[in-house]
Amino acid sequence: IALTPAGDNYRARCPFHNEKTASFMVSKSKQIWHCFGCSKGGDVIKFVEDYEGLSFIEAAKVLAAKANIQIDNSSLKTSNSKDYNILYQINEQAAQF
Repeated sequence: IALTPAGDNYRARCPFHNEKTASFMVSKSKQIWHCFGCSKGGDVIKFVEDYEGLSFIEAAKVLAAKANIQIDNSSLKTSNSKDYNILYQINEQAAQF
């Protein structure tokens, strides 16, 4: 994606929808992106997830490989693990609060 400087941020045409005017913004200082046209946004992992059609873990592995960081596969939790379910329930309760 070709980014062009726009003040402290960068601007581009959104890769997630067809547009004529650039509405896709990247904030280097905040380490986030947002499209004002389709309202998608997130961090670098979320971008790789959406752009490449990958899961969170797959996207993290792609980015880790690009940064020459090794991820220990034994430490990755699946959605069926007990730890994941407990953390998910805690997060749900915090969101409801």
